[in-house]
Amino acid sequence: MRKYYQNIDVYKIFLAILVICIHTNPLQDISEMASYILSGCLARIAVPLFFCFSGFLFGQCVTSNKMIFSYALKYIKKNLWVYIKWSFLYFPIMVLEYYINGKTFLLSLFLEIRDSIFIGSYFHLWYFPALILSILLITILFYFKINKGLIFIFSLIIYLTGVLISTYKIYNINIFTRNGLFFGFLFCSMGFYFSKKNVIENRYKINIIGITFSILFLLVEGLIVKYVFKSANSDMYFSLVLICYFVIKIILYNRPIKLIKKNFHFKEFSLFLYCFHPFPLLIWETSYKILSLRSNSILRFSFVMIVTLIMWKIKNDFLKFRRKIHEK
Repeated sequence: MRKYYQNIDVYKIFLAILVICIHTNPLQDISEMASYILSGCLARIAVPLFFCFSGFLFGQCVTSNKMIFSYALKYIKKNLWVYIKWSFLYFPIMVLEYYINGKTFLLSLFLEIRDSIFIGSYFHLWYFPALILSILLITILFYFKINKGLIFIFSLIIYLTGVLISTYKIYNINIFTRNGLFFGFLFCSMGFYFSKKNVIENRYKINIIGITFSILFLLVEGLIVKYVFKSANSDMYFSLVLICYFVIKIILYNRPIKLIKKNFHFKEFSLFLYCFHPFPLLIWETSYKILSLRSNSILRFSFVMIVTLIMWKIKNDFLKFRRKIHEK
């Protein structure tokens, strides 16, 4: 399966850009409907696919239920370290925000520590605690010899319940569902399921048709959620399950993409895009508030992308310079 890792790393860059679209809403000033379709519907496939890829890669390294705990520990440590490193950037910002909103410094510190443990140190970093919990759930169930198909069905039931609670508001329950249990568990389980499954590779056309109808389903569902259930910009849709099912089959089980620059660090670049982009977004929004100017959505997206790319280049140049010094 090694040959398919290349596809995952390349597509992760596209997914990270979709996440930036969710947060910057580039079409906001052009059309309300176009903005909702892009940022409220289509871009929502990004995070579920991140979970799918993580579950797949985790499953690829697990050969038996007896060794799953030892590898899960390594996997969790790696992602926890990434989460802690990026939290150092955003932790002071959130403490300051709590403080500005009237909390004492000690209470602000406590609230941000609480958020960092349970929901994420910043609004986009919720992915890492959710991923860790999802992998833990899969690890425990697989260790006790629960069939991978049953794990997927169990996680699907939990996800569908979360959709009914958070998106369709069927149940009058105030529960936070954008977490590892209601959200990440299903998509990690889907990736884990595919890592243990022999998939026929000659069904490309069927998968393309499946993706097409699933995206149409997503658009229709998104409009129903917005105009009927009055729950705009939801993270959870029924249709995301179908889209991820067909997309992951195409990405994982077809020919690797021919790369122009084979030595480019696609995995590290997508991670940097995802983790760093809220920082220039914060600078943009804060500057416009201070200057009492009206923010332009296209310029906002462009600014965030450009600054993020510049910082990626500076970071890489610094690391290269440091390596050269150590080699002398």
